[in-house]
Amino acid sequence: MFHLEFVNCFTQEVLRHAEYEDKDKEYVNEMLGTLRSAKEDMIIFDNAMNPSTARYLTHVIVRENDVKTFRVLFKVRQSNKVVRS
Repeated sequence: MFHLEFVNCFTQEVLRHAEYEDKDKEYVNEMLGTLRSAKEDMIIFDNAMNPSTARYLTHVIVRENDVKTFRVLFKVRQSNKVVRS
């Protein structure tokens, strides 16, 4: 098992936290590659599904005991986008 966190680099607030099984590691690696290659801001959602405009900066891997956490750092500002459900 491992964790994925989206983090606001300015405040260190964890915007989104998810747990994945080891079998999902390839999916997360592909997502990180997509984020790295993004040339413009994107919309990300926190755990409460509130949108923010964000720019990928970097990611780090943190190990605590047997748990690996991918911390993805974003430059974040509140989005003025309207999300329709």
